[in-house]
Amino acid sequence: MRISSMVRGICVGTFTVLATIVALPSASQAQTEFFNWTSDHCTGGCNPSGTVTVTQSGSTLTFVSTLGDSLEYLGGNGAGIAATFAFELSGISSVTFSAITDGSQTFAPNATTPTSIMMDGAGTYNFGVTCTTCGPGGSNPDGNSISFSITAAGLSLANLVPVAGSFFAADVISCKTGVTSCSGTGTGNTGPIVGAGLPGLVMACGGLIALARRRRQRTV
Repeated sequence: MRISSMVRGICVGTFTVLATIVALPSASQAQTEFFNWTSDHCTGGCNPSGTVTVTQSGSTLTFVSTLGDSLEYLGGNGAGIAATFAFELSGISSVTFSAITDGSQTFAPNATTPTSIMMDGAGTYNFGVTCTTCGPGGSNPDGNSISFSITAAGLSLANLVPVAGSFFAADVISCKTGVTSCSGTGTGNTGPIVGAGLPGLVMACGGLIALARRRRQRTV
């Protein structure tokens, strides 16, 4: 009974505790870390909101980045913002990108080997994806969701590291009807936002709960 209650509480709310308890997952277990868009480097402010999830399965990381309702992705401005979505990997010399899914535009990797991707006041990262059909400035935004996968030998969540305390940076527009081509109730401002803070981790919660239930049934 004690094990079942403990596991249920961890899976529902305290993700960081679970990461401490399950320190050595098997290679077949999928792990997911959750991040929030928290900091604003837009000129005039963009009110960042939304989440990023990164799931490891074997040597593949899958990113799903969703912005708040009043934000949409842009394609960089060619003057200090070099990507739509940028991140930093440590100890990885080459990656393969796949399954890039977005709103209505076309995306491409900035590079498959570490490079220098400036994101204005949000820092410089070494990998990223960019909307190649988004217009300059605030024109032709792409929607508020991006997903893609990367694969590399030995790649894991541990290779994902922060830049100046931020794990990700994105070029966005805060939509404002009549000012931009997208609908929304934002400010009309553009610029980078970053995802920072301590990530939480969820790992095979369903399996742990099932194991706890079996143990409880055996002791009844």
